[in-house]
Amino acid sequence: MALKKKLTVNLSDDVLEMLRDLAARNGTSLTDELRKAIADRAYFQKKIDDGNEVALLKDDQVTLMDLR
Repeated sequence: MALKKKLTVNLSDDVLEMLRDLAARNGTSLTDELRKAIADRAYFQKKIDDGNEVALLKDDQVTLMDLR
């Protein structure tokens, strides 16, 4: 397992509330949710760098997302 490093971050109240909401909804810690958010962002950035577009699909309606 990789060695973990401690990191201090400054978050606005609204971002902290979003993080707390995600943790509560998923039964996880703030650290876990922050880790997942960073991993998701890295994944999507790689896809975008490779020339892909990111889209949401609901009821056959496609919404392109600009995640740059």
